[in-house]
Amino acid sequence: MPLYDARLRCSQAKYYPIQIFRKARTRNVLAGTVTDEQLRAIYDLMKFGPTSANCSPARNLDAINWFKGKPAMIESTAFRNSSLQGAYFIVAARAQGLDCGPMSGFDNAKVDAEFFPS
Repeated sequence: MPLYDARLRCSQAKYYPIQIFRKARTRNVLAGTVTDEQLRAIYDLMKFGPTSANCSPARNLDAINWFKGKPAMIESTAFRNSSLQGAYFIVAARAQGLDCGPMSGFDNAKVDAEFFPS
């Protein structure tokens, strides 16, 4: 499947749901390399996915005032919308022909230590 092209005609776009939902699978083994070009194409597809109050990163700074002084609202909105954005990333990656899926059951502390050292 070619990389996403915004000029794609509607008649060709009908094949994307098959690639995204019926043929893509979550794999247990990593193989190959994801290129910078593929990552840019994935981001270009998923960056405008709808979220509440357009809470995608850097999308709408006007919403900041809605959240000032409301930590519970900040936390619940961030959790909900980050989950949506994760799903959009998976769908966009599958549209690029990559196999991927959500992951759970991992050790959060070890992941944090590896990627966010103190």
